[in-house]
Formats: sequence, C-alpha cells, structure tokens
Amino acid sequence: MVRENMIIESLDEEGVGIFNLSRDDDVGELSIDEIKRYNNYYSQARDKSKRDYCFYCGKNVNGLCKSHFIPKFCLKNIASNGNVKSINSLLHLPIIKDSAGVNNAGTFQLICRECDSRIFHDYENPLNYDTKPTQVMMAQIAMKNYLKYLNKRQQEKEIYRMASEQNSLIHEFYGNEEIQNMDISWYTQQFELAKKRILGMDSGKYHLYCFTKLDYVVPIAFQSGIVCLFDFEGKIINDIYNFSSLIWELHVCIFPLDGSSIVMIFVDNAGMRKYTDFFRKFKKLSEIDKLALVNYMIFLYSEDMYLSPQIPNEVWNNKKLIEVAGRSLGTYVDFKKAKITHGIADSFNLNKYNEIPNFLSSEYQIQ
Repeated sequence: MVRENMIIESLDEEGVGIFNLSRDDDVGELSIDEIKRYNNYYSQARDKSKRDYCFYCGKNVNGLCKSHFIPKFCLKNIASNGNVKSINSLLHLPIIKDSAGVNNAGTFQLICRECDSRIFHDYENPLNYDTKPTQVMMAQIAMKNYLKYLNKRQQEKEIYRMASEQNSLIHEFYGNEEIQNMDISWYTQQFELAKKRILGMDSGKYHLYCFTKLDYVVPIAFQSGIVCLFDFEGKIINDIYNFSSLIWELHVCIFPLDGSSIVMIFVDNAGMRKYTDFFRKFKKLSEIDKLALVNYMIFLYSEDMYLSPQIPNEVWNNKKLIEVAGRSLGTYVDFKKAKITHGIADSFNLNKYNEIPNFLSSEYQIQ
C-alpha cells in the first residue's frame, strides 16, 4: 500500500478477490451473493489486465511466467505436505482460501520466463545469505516488490471499474482512480530505478537498516514493502493523505532457509530521512524486541505473508493476533476528506509489539 488502502486481497492464482465492506457500518454490509458477484469480477479483471509482453524486457510473449513474490525455496522450507497457510487462516473472510500449494502461493504475472529465471538470480540463491546482501540483491528485491504492486494495482483498477458500474457505493467510496494512477506511476518509477541499479546505470543505493541471521527456521515467509505511518511516539512518518508528500516504503524480508532464517529491512537512501527517528529507537531495542517489532509490523501493515501449518493450533485463535492482522484490511478511507487522526495513530501504535505471538522467536521455530 502506498496511498490507497487495500480492500482487494489474495490477488494470486490461488486466491480470490473480495470487497470486504461488512466491517464499515457507514458503508453497509454486503450479502454473500453480492460478495460472490464481486469475486467473479476478479477472474474477468485478471484476464483483462493481462499483458502480452514482458514488463522487464518488452518482448511480446504468448504467456507470462507465474512469478512468486516470495522466493519459492522459502515457501518450501515452511510447508507441510506442499501447502502453506495464508493470512486468511486467521481472518476467515468469506470465499478467500485459507491455504495454498507452494506452486501457486503468492504469484503474479508480468514478466517472461526467461527474465524470471535471470533477473532475480542473486537474491533468490539461499547460498548468498552467509553475508549481508549486496546492493544488486537489494535492488532485485525492490524490483520484484514493485512488479508485484503493479500487478495488483492493474487488476484492482479493472475490478473497481467493473464493480462501480454495478454499485454506486463502490464508485463513491473506492473509485479513487487518481490515487490508483499515482501508485502505478510511483511503482513504475521505482521499478525502473531498481532495474537501472542492477544494470549499473544508476549510482543510487539502498540503506540496510537490519540484517539478522537466526540459527533456526521461523514459521513465516514474507517479502514486501511496508509504509510505516507513525513512529514510536506517534509522529507521522508517511502522511498518505498529503498528495504532495513522497511516500517511502521499508523493504522487509523474512526468509526461512534450510536450518536458519534471515530477517532484513532496507530502504532507498532517498527515503532514509523519514525513518531516522524510527530507527534510532529501533537500534536501542534488545534483539528479541527487534524481532517482535518486525513481526508486529508485518501483521499490522501487510497481508503478504505465508505461514507454516506447523504453527500450534491455539495460535490461530489468538484474538489479539487476529485483531492486528485485520486492522489494515478494516481501514476504509474516502481520500477526498481523509486526514491523519488520533484514532488512526492509536490503531497503528508500534509500542504494542509484544501483544501478539512473535513468530520470529525461537519459541515458534519449526523443524
């Protein structure tokens, strides 16, 4: 998410999109039949938004590669019987699947098979994590993140268009085409920048804030950008309602390896100033608290994680975890009127990071 709150989830080959309007009394509840109708839009929108050329090399192709936005080897390391669990194992939203096969978990289609096998090679090699990641590896991660975002936004635009023709509420509350176009423009710009850095055509760099190698396998795999709204004191980091302000993502990775795990956070050097105070406080935390905070942030700000079925059964019913995981999905905004409020700041208070299970601690390691 950059500016527009995500209300279409699980946009991959294994999931189904859903307009989850039932959480907002001002909008009103949708019936199951209405939800199913909107979900049907997803399949159509996905087909209409598909390209016939590779977004990286520009070549016309008959079919695009099914790329994983989290490296497939990470998913394999936490899977049971070839399956991993999605965030919906906690939220149980209607229609969306709770689990996915490794081959289909978290995929997007924007590049050709040749590019997919080549342009992410360095960062998708688990042997390259004995030391800190190189600038090329971080650029590859950032580039894939922006490809994933572009794929989502393009599908969402088509879904919004189709749904708004049938329901005026969708158009009134979520038809923010200007916002969607701003996101697409930003993602494209940052994708091109990462591509140039990989090719040695840009001297810019990424700043690595955190790189920790754990001597156990965590039960969660994650790779995405996180736009932090507030720091520990409630000070605004990214004002998503101020259209003249640049929004900078933290690139966060949790990679379960064979017998170990990587936890990594980096940001483009151009966005470092926004996070100065945040990371000043972060560095003062103990190692276990740092892990707890990263764990909290990904559930608070994103839905793009996959979890191991080996996580104890009682965890899936943890009320606080369910509440935090659903917080960003339940935040709906009319951007023409919205502004940062105390209530939003309280909902995204980072000081509550110890209130949910910390999947990055050794307590939840898997064999």
